[in-house]
Amino acid sequence: MRSRRRRTRAQRRARRYIGIAVLMILLFLIFFETAVKTQLTSMLLEELETVVETSVIDAVDAYLTLYPESCDELVEVHYTDGTVGAITTNAAAINRVKTAVSSLSQQMIADRCRDNGVTIPLGGLTGLVFLADIGPRIRLNVESKQTVRCSFESSFTSAGVNQTLHHIILTVDTELTVYSPYRIHDKLICSSSFEIAQTVIVGEVPSYSGVITY
Repeated sequence: MRSRRRRTRAQRRARRYIGIAVLMILLFLIFFETAVKTQLTSMLLEELETVVETSVIDAVDAYLTLYPESCDELVEVHYTDGTVGAITTNAAAINRVKTAVSSLSQQMIADRCRDNGVTIPLGGLTGLVFLADIGPRIRLNVESKQTVRCSFESSFTSAGVNQTLHHIILTVDTELTVYSPYRIHDKLICSSSFEIAQTVIVGEVPSYSGVITY
């Protein structure tokens, strides 16, 4: 009877220790997952920002390489008796550039997120500065939804006597939502601007103030 009681007490004590150990492990895993998820979210968004910016730059370069003359069609300068009578925009040409650059940017971003993904150093998940770049890099394939919008701006600056420099700026705004490896509630918003055309206008230019957006 005594040996049976001793075994029962030992078993109870062992079960209690096991329960405490399991509880501590669960608490540690919950804390670790929360900390890692926060750190991973921050690192993932930083890496994706680079992917988005690179994709937009490549998309604009690719379009301008294929259609170098398209920028010359965006704005038309009308002269009257040797002086500038009006400066008008070509809505059809502008819409073609907007549509093409938006579609190409979206496609490049989606392909690179899905196929190439992003790589993050294992040490960076700890959140410790001295371990940020230590350890093997983990590759993550990312499923995302991206929205790309393009807009143009015109500005005029003096280029000398009776000459005006006309700048055409293309701005590409991107909004990215990440669905995997898990959903990130914070949206990544990036904006990149490119001067795609610069024209010297000879003659007196009608008065314009500020920046014209279209």
